[in-house]
Amino acid sequence: MSERYQRDDRVGSGILAHFYRGRDAKNNRDVTICELPQEVTDDEDLLADFKRDVHRWLQIANHAFVVTVYDVEVEQGPHWLIMEPIADTTLRNHVKDGPLQLQEATRILEQLLQGLGAIHQANLVHRAIQPENVLLCDGVYKIFPKAWRDRTPTQTYGATETVLAKTFGPSADVYSLGLVAYEMLLGGDTFQEISHQFIKRTLGGDDGSDGGSLWFKWHGSADDLPPPHRFNPKIPNGLSRLVHDMVRKNNQHRTQTCDEALGQLRGLDRSSWPVQISAAETRLDGMGEADPETEDSQPSRILKKWWFWAAAAVSTLITAFLLVAGISRGQFQKYTIHATQPGIEIFYNEKKLFEIPNEEARQAGKLYTVISAKPGTELIFRKAGFEDKRIEVDDDAFREPITLEVNSAHRAEALSKLEDRDYGAAMEALAEIYSLTPEDTEVALGLAIAHYHLGNYSESTSLLKEVGEGSKVDLYRGLNELSRSRLESAIPHLERALEAGEKDAGFYLAYTYYARGDYQAGQKLLEAFIASGSASEKLLEQAQKLLANLQTAAAQPEPPSGVAQSITVGGFQRPPIKLADLHGKVVVLHFWASWSLPSQHEIPSLLRFFQQEYPQLRSRGLELVTVSHDPSLRDLQTFLSDTAESLPPEFPVYLDPSWRLSAALGLERPALPQTVVLGRDGAELLKRVGDLNWQKQELLDYFHSFL
Repeated sequence: MSERYQRDDRVGSGILAHFYRGRDAKNNRDVTICELPQEVTDDEDLLADFKRDVHRWLQIANHAFVVTVYDVEVEQGPHWLIMEPIADTTLRNHVKDGPLQLQEATRILEQLLQGLGAIHQANLVHRAIQPENVLLCDGVYKIFPKAWRDRTPTQTYGATETVLAKTFGPSADVYSLGLVAYEMLLGGDTFQEISHQFIKRTLGGDDGSDGGSLWFKWHGSADDLPPPHRFNPKIPNGLSRLVHDMVRKNNQHRTQTCDEALGQLRGLDRSSWPVQISAAETRLDGMGEADPETEDSQPSRILKKWWFWAAAAVSTLITAFLLVAGISRGQFQKYTIHATQPGIEIFYNEKKLFEIPNEEARQAGKLYTVISAKPGTELIFRKAGFEDKRIEVDDDAFREPITLEVNSAHRAEALSKLEDRDYGAAMEALAEIYSLTPEDTEVALGLAIAHYHLGNYSESTSLLKEVGEGSKVDLYRGLNELSRSRLESAIPHLERALEAGEKDAGFYLAYTYYARGDYQAGQKLLEAFIASGSASEKLLEQAQKLLANLQTAAAQPEPPSGVAQSITVGGFQRPPIKLADLHGKVVVLHFWASWSLPSQHEIPSLLRFFQQEYPQLRSRGLELVTVSHDPSLRDLQTFLSDTAESLPPEFPVYLDPSWRLSAALGLERPALPQTVVLGRDGAELLKRVGDLNWQKQELLDYFHSFL
């Protein structure tokens, strides 16, 4: 750590990090110094997540309800976050012994909704909202930054689509915060006990599962948690419904954004609320009859109760009359129908009669409805995207919950989106199917492929591990590793995929050999791949380009040292240039090629950097020079026109198809993008192999430090 920060005693250790008191000597202020666990810094995936997101957290500065991150310090081993002072107190300590006062609980919920909303506005998903990650700072509870230690939230606090399908989004954070609200209203220990009892009963008894496994199994069922007032009738109904809507399993039925929940919370009339909720009034079974709470005066409540009982009496008489009449005509009987999926509609003669759940069940967080029908009647159970189920009514027809199978056409349509390269739509459709049928390995594999093409490499790898073994699994595990420039990790997966008959693996394996400088092995594989004639036209074209570059690389002699400054490279729609001409400027040389897979992922970010951040940097003395290894202008122009709708004519592209300049600078892996930064005197300041996020704040700060 730099001398600017003085680290004192450890405050404590949480699930996210180790905390120390500290002092910022430059700004003369107390700070908390957070050391990321070694398992984060040793894990390439977690460390990549940290580096990608940490500067977005720096932008959420001085928010009233988010812990402010002042700075980040990165060393060879430890990584440190410098934050505002925090106390050794979390919301977990506060809710452990019992429920909070209603006004305090709603005040904290309102503040956390504002903080979480700011996090989402910064294009971040927290993924670990739970009481342990809400810290006390200057008397105010604030959200601690994202848990890089855990890419997936605990199964207790994770939303269903996250636990089952590894799908993350702002509404998943809303779900987690809803569970935190349950704990504030019921008490932390009490909520854990009653929720476990409810889940065990929903799943049909105690099978000995621990807490995490129990929640995981429950996520595979269709039941929502009951609203909080079902456990304690003193909780106002309006507040109870708001919190319940935040924790709906079905994402389509759940409150989607913090702003939506915040607007509903602020719109509640709190004038008649009780001050305190007693833990003694909590019903552990959660199914006691709740006292209906309204926001009206006492006389109004009495009138409403009178009308309620009058209406109930009339309804009972009418029902009795209809049942008697029905029995005389054909013996109508009442049936309770349970289901494992929400949104199932019940039809008779193509006319919709009922929906699961009905309103009573929806309020209770259950999936059932009650119907009257004659034995022998055929009912149709229907839901979009699922196969119809026809059931003849009798006494045994509804002993088991109704489960509809995914419609084969719907499933095929979702998988076909992969062939259409509509990966965003494919991921959305396949994630829904996967959450219902996680045992469907073809759907799980398709979801993993969609995640890969969208750049979600960690999620893709996690799903592939769940799928198990197979040639496609090895192919995409290899591609995930290759896309992150992990060449040695990619090779065994791609070799197994090739041996199992995945012909495309031959191209990617050859590319990997090329990237690590094994030109002879790469050339041999490429020649066999091209000769097989089994590749698509696009992949065959890429293979031919790669072969040409392999042959050039193998034949290129080593240039004498110290000649880089004198080598002239031709310009693409601009005059040629020599590095010696740029003496006195900070020069950023970026080497890439249209046939390089990591370059294809990186170029859009580079173009945005050129249009948005580069003009200011250039005015201060930084010069960007991008050098393409493409052997032909046509290939380069086609790629750039496909990548950007309007490529700026001043975009600085130069050509070095024989790699004379890159070789003179000592670059050894032409198949990967590489960056060299030269100081104003021509001295080398940085050499980096691999793709970059050109708009990352850390990189921008690095450039500014030289100007």
